[in-house]
Amino acid sequence: MPSIKEVHMPAERSTIVPESVPDNYPNNKPRDVFSSPPELISHESPIREFRLPPEVKDSLDEHQRRLLLRLERVTRRWADLFELRVSKDPRFPFYPPGVDKSEIFEEDRLHPELQLLSEYTIVKLTDDGDLIAIPMHQFYAKTIEEKGIIPLLKEAAADSGRGRNRDNKFQAYLRVLAESLKTGNFKASTKIWLEREAGDEPVVDIILGFNDTYQDKFLGIKFSPWASVGVLDRQLTRDSQWYINAYRPEYERETGQESPRVNIRADHTRLQSGLAVQYEWNANCLPCQRDWRQELGSKFVFFVPRFENKLPRRIESFREFIKRGKIQGITDSFVKLAAFRKLIAHEFNHSQLPGENHQQRLRQHTSWLGTYLLSRYQRYQPPRN
Repeated sequence: MPSIKEVHMPAERSTIVPESVPDNYPNNKPRDVFSSPPELISHESPIREFRLPPEVKDSLDEHQRRLLLRLERVTRRWADLFELRVSKDPRFPFYPPGVDKSEIFEEDRLHPELQLLSEYTIVKLTDDGDLIAIPMHQFYAKTIEEKGIIPLLKEAAADSGRGRNRDNKFQAYLRVLAESLKTGNFKASTKIWLEREAGDEPVVDIILGFNDTYQDKFLGIKFSPWASVGVLDRQLTRDSQWYINAYRPEYERETGQESPRVNIRADHTRLQSGLAVQYEWNANCLPCQRDWRQELGSKFVFFVPRFENKLPRRIESFREFIKRGKIQGITDSFVKLAAFRKLIAHEFNHSQLPGENHQQRLRQHTSWLGTYLLSRYQRYQPPRN
């Protein structure tokens, strides 16, 4: 049975970058539908950095270090797209103030071509009072251009194709990712990201785009910008993939369903920005769309520094829970292994929710309902060794 090796506990610091005040604030001037709301006077760009273990940093060649540096810059600049919740209005930042849910649903029923309920659009009101949907890659196009994000991705792609450790597959991914920020075809870059077989993870990897609906408190359907870049933990990735492969038959016996196709990456995370910082995830399962997961498969990325930083609290809580007379022989390493395997099971079950049509039928309730069902499943159906 593989064990989880001790991982360097990185020191962590957060960097908060203030955003400039909108030009027409606080004047009550008409606002263009592409502009941000006045609440952004309090907007901040969340960025969280982690130190790489020295041996991980030393393992990178010159080209990989340059690649990592460029992708860190991309991740940092991507934070400027993220709008922290500085308004109590649950519609912020995806829907115009005052609009009712029924208005959006009815307009979508009459004009589905508007894509009002697409994960990748921002809903606005025109001067005539009509609802429109602006694709996110267009809504944020000015910021993406000003920050030079696309050129940086192309430069990183060039770095990935250099040296004896060149990675042509990752180079192709970065090129298509850069193109997707201009076209909005995020499925193309996701497909390339997921095509790699287990055991063929890139040394340096980046997640960048619009994913996860946690920030949408109104309908629970809109994605938010976030990014994460890090270096592969080879041993922990192998151990985790072994466990998920062992867990899949158990899942099929318990549920009677065919288990999803999944790969795992344990990541020595270097930098995160956007939604990932706000929610302090230990891990993330992508893609979010069920039909994409069925077609393309899934990848679970574990952010090792996040997990390590939260582990002491888990151990303390665990020791308070077990009676003193029965705790003998239960080491911190045992708790660490159990916590990590529970996290794997949690992310594995994420790949099953929401189901077909659940997003539309349950509307804004999908997120909390999915979390509740996962917690119940894990309580009564834990994976067996």
